[in-house]
Amino acid sequence: MGPVGMWDVVDVRANLADLVLRRELTCAEAAACLGVCRQTMQRYVSRYRDAGVAGLVPHSRRPLSSPSMLPQWVEDEIIRVRKEHPRWGARKIRWLLRAEPDRLDGCSLPAASTIHQVLIRHGEALGARVAAPSAGQVWRRFRARAPNLLWQVDAWAYALDGGPLAWVLDILDDHSRYLIASRAMETVSTELAWQLLVDTVAAVGLPARILTDNDMAFTGRTRDATVKFERQARAAGIGLSHGRAWHPQTQGKAERSHGTVQDWLEDEPAAATVAALQALLDRHRDEYNHARPHDELDGDVPARVYRRGTPVLLPRVELDPAEAFPADAVLRHTDHGGAFSYRNRSYQLSSRFAGVQVGLIHHGARLHVYYGAAEITTFIVPGGAPSPPRAPRREGVKVQRPQRSEDERP
Repeated sequence: MGPVGMWDVVDVRANLADLVLRRELTCAEAAACLGVCRQTMQRYVSRYRDAGVAGLVPHSRRPLSSPSMLPQWVEDEIIRVRKEHPRWGARKIRWLLRAEPDRLDGCSLPAASTIHQVLIRHGEALGARVAAPSAGQVWRRFRARAPNLLWQVDAWAYALDGGPLAWVLDILDDHSRYLIASRAMETVSTELAWQLLVDTVAAVGLPARILTDNDMAFTGRTRDATVKFERQARAAGIGLSHGRAWHPQTQGKAERSHGTVQDWLEDEPAAATVAALQALLDRHRDEYNHARPHDELDGDVPARVYRRGTPVLLPRVELDPAEAFPADAVLRHTDHGGAFSYRNRSYQLSSRFAGVQVGLIHHGARLHVYYGAAEITTFIVPGGAPSPPRAPRREGVKVQRPQRSEDERP
């Protein structure tokens, strides 16, 4: 209610109280005119008798004391944390205050809702950005049981100051949300993706499995081919999984981490070179792993959950397409699991030979399998040697069968 409306009400109260004091109206009649109860009108008359019109001005409803109200210095500390981390909401600020109790100097830890109200009062509240599932939609979350059981590898683009695009390749541990590696580069290729994996494994050890999307840097399965990254990963004994096309939710943790770093970069000066971008990524990675609380970790930071494995120097195992097969070899293409078919039967090779071409030589009851000039294994083939090839029949030419003698006939 504005000042004009407030004084209109005060004038009405004063006139009615004056009429009651002059016995021209009863309290009940004045209360009916004002739309209040008789006890309230009696209180107005009493105030008017003691203090005049000033006694009828609405009083503040604020309590005389608020023992549970946050001290001002605690509010100041909340705003200070918010200034240090502009993208953090009330829950993350609370988790930081819980992890660093010296900031509160003995004061009890405020609830997340209280911190949110402080942010609102100071104009620092963020709008909700996470959409709820629509009707009938169910979100099924998964999380690896331990560190290094599953890594998520993904790339995203960054516009450098001045126009050209740079690319960032991230490796995220699925269990701990630990950002293991974040490397800036001018372009993304299967060779660069493999080199980043080699460098990462040399620092923290091997993962059991890697999850990627269907980018050609990671897999050629959408084009019925095999790229270096997947050949080398299988040769190193690493399992590979790929998300469904047009379904980024499978790599949801990696996608969410992209949004976090992109928001963080918006608050920093734009990088003009790949080297400058790498320096920013290194700063963000340190904060993301060691300072930023995570919802799924109950407010803990990824660095306290992640456990490094044993560093491994991967040998230079090359599974590039073979060049020279034996001249009489029959060529077959293995599937994504390393299996191939021959004479209506399926044969399984090691996963390191998935998605490559192999040569087959059938000799007697044995099927010899070659990768290039090297024989990699031998299978026993039921049914013995293959039938000899038939000579092609030319049109218009009658094939003369050899005649058997009388002694050879049955």
